[in-house]
Amino acid sequence: MFLKNIKITNYKNLSDVELSFSSKIFGLTGLNGAGKTNFLDSIYFIANTRSYFYKSDAQNIRKGENFFYISANFKTNSGKIPVSASFSENKKVFKVEDKRVKKFSDYYGKFPVIFITPNDTELILNGSEIRRSFIDSVISIYNKEYLNALVYYKKTLEQRNSLLKKFSISKTYNKEFLDIYNEKLSKYAPVIFEARKAFINEFLPLFQYYYQSIANTAEKAEIIYESHLFDSDIANLLAENEEKDRVLARTTHGVHKDELVLKLDGRLLRKTGSQGQQKSFLIAMKFAKSDFLKNHTGFKPILLLDDLFDKLDAERISKVVKLVSDDKFGQIFITHTNKNRLNEILSNIKTDFSIFEIENGTFFRKIA
Repeated sequence: MFLKNIKITNYKNLSDVELSFSSKIFGLTGLNGAGKTNFLDSIYFIANTRSYFYKSDAQNIRKGENFFYISANFKTNSGKIPVSASFSENKKVFKVEDKRVKKFSDYYGKFPVIFITPNDTELILNGSEIRRSFIDSVISIYNKEYLNALVYYKKTLEQRNSLLKKFSISKTYNKEFLDIYNEKLSKYAPVIFEARKAFINEFLPLFQYYYQSIANTAEKAEIIYESHLFDSDIANLLAENEEKDRVLARTTHGVHKDELVLKLDGRLLRKTGSQGQQKSFLIAMKFAKSDFLKNHTGFKPILLLDDLFDKLDAERISKVVKLVSDDKFGQIFITHTNKNRLNEILSNIKTDFSIFEIENGTFFRKIA
């Protein structure tokens, strides 16, 4: 898959940008705040129907304006596909070949894009929800049964929790009502559990290959999938913990509590890993995600690499550069604040590249 061109109007600080891409690697340099990350996020938005950073689409509108618009052409095995996205008056509209997209879930996954940003350390440092989201973001692209089960599981979970809170407030209890939601959760949870288990089994060797390639050490990098469903089926879990759920007014067991435990040499990465080790771990996870999706979709995702070399020593940078120049990866967009350093790094790659400089979100100048 290849992004041929993009036109951006009023997206964050990007007022009017129009660019075409021919090289495999597109480098973008500029000062902090110039719009490098916003440019990458515009590509992520047109591919995923949302920003990588903001849940509210309104936050992406350029200050002083009341709308934003993005259009692009993706080249796939099926040919060139024109797409567009607009947002105004709290209404988001996506079009593919001038036909409006009715369900965003049908659009999701058509143009896989993988984003690596400095903010991704939250995948290591924050709670389990963000690590579950990482799994979900991958599996949902190629497994629509999983995506549907996930949507209905979350909706049913909210309803069950709401019912438990009503029981607590009113000091009442109706087992028949609760069993309705138990039955639904018992339908969707196994689909989610089995898909996540299969994902980890296939993903782990890919991840370990990339971590060893980047770190070049004998460290044992692990991603361990933990789930209540390894010990019992969901119906029994709900029944055994019903009294606890009633006391706490929430569902305490299920796949919504699944966790990915990230370790290096048997120790928790978030507690003992250095900044370089954590960054290497994250890059390896994202590169493995690219390989995994390529294996399941038949084409290579676009990589968006924002300030990729921050907190990496020279040796790790060299390893990463060697990896991204490999034919395993498709089109790559990469940013750096130092144009001379970016040019030096990319010059060591035996792949065609171009470098542009951005100023104030408006002016793009080719420098290499």
